[in-house]
Amino acid sequence: MALTRRVVSIVFTTFFSLPLMAQNDDGLGFVPFGDARLRYEDTRHIPVEIERVRAYVHLGALYLGVDGWEFGAAVALNAGSDEARDNRRNKDNERSDRASLNQLYARWQNERLSLQFGKAPLPFALTPLIWDADLRPIGLSISGDALNDEGTGFAYGVGYFAPDFIFDNE
Repeated sequence: MALTRRVVSIVFTTFFSLPLMAQNDDGLGFVPFGDARLRYEDTRHIPVEIERVRAYVHLGALYLGVDGWEFGAAVALNAGSDEARDNRRNKDNERSDRASLNQLYARWQNERLSLQFGKAPLPFALTPLIWDADLRPIGLSISGDALNDEGTGFAYGVGYFAPDFIFDNE
């Protein structure tokens, strides 16, 4: 745990001390992104009581290319006060104390259509749950809209997504 905290703090400090890569005047180029979260959970009155602290740091970069192309890559660094063996029992989406590939994708889009493939955030909401954006399945999707000038119409999305399990035997 102490080593993981050191690694997370070194990577976090290094990333934010680097000179930021900027887009060109034409809107093309690299764009860094990232987020850090600290979560405390205290769950009681269920068969398994959980009390833990978890920290996440996600760091990555987008490359905005010509003709509507975008490429993205990111890593996730996780640290938790819980044991890794409890991740399955707690139904976690990410392992405690682990670095992993968070995103690696390509996307093409224009005003009305988007095609995305790779490991990326879901391109559309499947449920009203707030954590849908935390899921990074591997897949292919096509989404878009058919709106008229008054703003009426419909949006659509179709895709195939393979789950990316955190356990080797699933």
